[in-house]
Amino acid sequence: MRSSTVGAVGRPPKEPAAGMQRISIVVTLLLAVVLLFSIRSIHAILSSQTLQYEAERWRGASEQTYSQVSVFWNEGEMDVSQAETLTTELRAAFPTEEIPPFVTAWGTKSSGLAAYERRTAETELWYVSKDFFTLHSFPMTEGGAASFASDGTEAILNEAAAYALFGSFHCLGEYVQINDAGRRVIAVLKEPDDAANKSAFGNTPRIYLPITEDAEVSFYEAVLPEYYGGYAAQRLQNATGQVVTSSTGRFRLSRLWKKAKSFFQAPPEATPPFPPWEQAARLAERKLCAWQCILTLSNILLLWLLIKFALLLFAKSSLKKQR
Repeated sequence: MRSSTVGAVGRPPKEPAAGMQRISIVVTLLLAVVLLFSIRSIHAILSSQTLQYEAERWRGASEQTYSQVSVFWNEGEMDVSQAETLTTELRAAFPTEEIPPFVTAWGTKSSGLAAYERRTAETELWYVSKDFFTLHSFPMTEGGAASFASDGTEAILNEAAAYALFGSFHCLGEYVQINDAGRRVIAVLKEPDDAANKSAFGNTPRIYLPITEDAEVSFYEAVLPEYYGGYAAQRLQNATGQVVTSSTGRFRLSRLWKKAKSFFQAPPEATPPFPPWEQAARLAERKLCAWQCILTLSNILLLWLLIKFALLLFAKSSLKKQR
């Protein structure tokens, strides 16, 4: 009886399993790799969405802040004259006598056959207003957009359209036939072609043309002064009665969490056809939401493992002291 008691009392307590410590270390290292990869992927996505930072570019060194806002709808809800009137109304609604510089643009999508000599290509045709390339900072491979819409015969091709029709990007001054009308090429623009934008822009031949007065409008965009949070979006919503998309700050953490919640809700019954730059931004939002969830979960697991590992080390240290 005595020996049993002595054995029970003198038995050394068990040390934490060494195998568990090794597993914790390996999992912690794996989570650290996931964190680094997540941060790198998020940075790559944010860097690819240059067309969503036009307000910051427009502001430059000015003390006046700006916001990039847009409205998208199906054709038939607005025409060019109404878009021009809308710009006038926005200008009149500014609360200051001295109106800061701002820019608006609008347009619509069509399709048609483009031809040069014996080459032809089915192309997307984007009819846009004269300030479209002032608002959107597309880089130009050849030429420039300064003279766009000066006489209504200009055409700006993306690289896919230039290559399909000319086999080269060096086609400035050439005339292409688009729906039996001659259009003079003044520039070749480079659309985003990185992984984050590829699914939206693709390798589709795309030609930008001056919009005609009798055309209907499917999108209206603006870079407006932001006198207080939400001012620009509120003004545009009041003027159009439509849901406004605010590009400025759309990738902030708080807005991405709200966007993530909407993924679990029923989609709207009908959505307008978004232009590729907006499609790319919405795809980027979804990807960022996914990476944000992965990052948050990884942080929680990493913190839990670090705490558990610290407790194991503390327990091991206590056992050594007891000996």
